Amino acid sequence: MTVRSRPAACAGILLAVTCLFVARGGVSGDSEGEGPPSRAVYDKDPGHLWNRVHATLLVRTGPDGNAYGHDRLEPLLWEDSEYLLKGEQAHRAVAVLEEFLREKGETRSEDPVKRAVLQRDLWLVANWLAGKSDADAKRLLALIAEVIRRLALTSDRMTRLPDNYATAVASKRFAAKFDPEKPEHAYLPPNLFQPGGPWICVGRTDGPTAPTHLALVPHTSNADNRFTNSTFLVFMKLPAGRKAGLAFLGRLTRQKKPLIVREYDQDSGSFGPELLNPDAPQLPPGTELALVRRAMLIDASGRVTASPLTESVQLRVLRKAPGPIPRLLSDVTMPVNSPDLVKLMPAFEFQFRRADLFGRQGAGLRDVSAERDFITGFGPQRPRDAFQEDRSPAATTRPFPERAQHERIRQACYACHNSATVYRTMNFQRDWSPSEVLDDKSPPMYPVAAMGVKAVEEAAVKWRETQPDWQALRKLLQ
Repeated sequence: MTVRSRPAACAGILLAVTCLFVARGGVSGDSEGEGPPSRAVYDKDPGHLWNRVHATLLVRTGPDGNAYGHDRLEPLLWEDSEYLLKGEQAHRAVAVLEEFLREKGETRSEDPVKRAVLQRDLWLVANWLAGKSDADAKRLLALIAEVIRRLALTSDRMTRLPDNYATAVASKRFAAKFDPEKPEHAYLPPNLFQPGGPWICVGRTDGPTAPTHLALVPHTSNADNRFTNSTFLVFMKLPAGRKAGLAFLGRLTRQKKPLIVREYDQDSGSFGPELLNPDAPQLPPGTELALVRRAMLIDASGRVTASPLTESVQLRVLRKAPGPIPRLLSDVTMPVNSPDLVKLMPAFEFQFRRADLFGRQGAGLRDVSAERDFITGFGPQRPRDAFQEDRSPAATTRPFPERAQHERIRQACYACHNSATVYRTMNFQRDWSPSEVLDDKSPPMYPVAAMGVKAVEEAAVKWRETQPDWQALRKLLQ
């Protein structure tokens, strides 16, 4: 027997350590045992308390002796990381947080953007700690929760934070549209957030957008992603304009079959080849897709709030005409490192960088498409800490950090979105079980619709408030 299936995505202040250790562990330095050096991130003085909190919790020293993580999107923490929980670094983390609380560190800066970013970073570390039951993790989480509470902005002040996407567009550092003659040149569309404009915000009617990125798809490497304090916004732009885009969504939602199906034999428990749905509506060449990640923050009332702080923007351009639909998925996908993939589906990624975000004339976003980086949170290729030395012969043939990083950041997108067709637009289709039989009573296969940004944000916040890690942190905040 066969069925059709798609493959499965504040507690009080605790005991302080000695004043001598606080003084020694707090300053920047390169000597052994002092931890990663502080840099001028929040203040021009590297020894500023906020810089030391940042360096202690977010910066790691690699086996090569170099410091990493000064200005990346997520903490360098993995599921099995012992960093911050054992040894000198654990004592150092407790010491700098206790110093922050004792010295009222929240008064060291009234800049709302800096307060928001530091709180955001600490909340990500808190997410990682929330899944751990040992006493050291609970102790550190309680300290971080109190710092988060003290840094919180009012809800009104939070929603009035500067729009760094608009700042990046206004900087004129990037092209305003995709240039087919220069497909390798990154661009930022100025009308991405324009209501009623050519870009359509595609939300989901069954919950938050981009569920795979939010670790809502079981049995995948993304299911353990703890760094989900973000609103994801999916945008789509068809060459023929908004009306054509809305018509495409209408055709898509009427589909009963998934984009990709597989024969599943229940008797043998095995899958057949991945087959394409030839009836699925196709995206025309020139279609542009965007995934925007915006930070959620915690306001002064202890509530999760969507903010205008853009953390990252991923853009893809589908340049290949659909043509006759082949039978197999393998006929429309390409290897991640294929030069043809870059030509047929240029992809770009922008991320916020604190140095730019805090600068007077900073763009607020930086093109990181061709940069190398570690993979944390979403889609990690390995659950273990990348800073733990791998002594295998294969690992030692390449220097650190190359052996622990993805080849290029855009390649991380191509790992899943490896086809310039509709068949690799993952957000459009709901996840479903191999044993599920689709009929007229089944939930919609394509629970998507054109939505306003605010509606998508509200759905994301509502989902976030139901998560166990947030509920645990909320108790500490209260």
